[in-house]
Amino acid sequence: MNIVGFGDSFIVSREDNKAYMNLIGKHFNVKPESRGVSGSGPWNMFFDFLEYKNPMDVAIIAWSKMFAPLTTSLVNDVT
Repeated sequence: MNIVGFGDSFIVSREDNKAYMNLIGKHFNVKPESRGVSGSGPWNMFFDFLEYKNPMDVAIIAWSKMFAPLTTSLVNDVT
């Protein structure tokens, strides 16, 4: 089974066995692919998903902060 995660830092795989994608992999006995980008927002996740060309059985879409900026430029403009 090919499981691919798209999103922000919540979906990033880490050495920590408690990271979400690591728990998913352990549960299903697979090595999931994590395409999470720390500090990103929903647009990055959405376009990364659309541009992903490899076959996948399951896509996990996660966005950890409901009110996170929709673009990184908003973060840079806040003073």
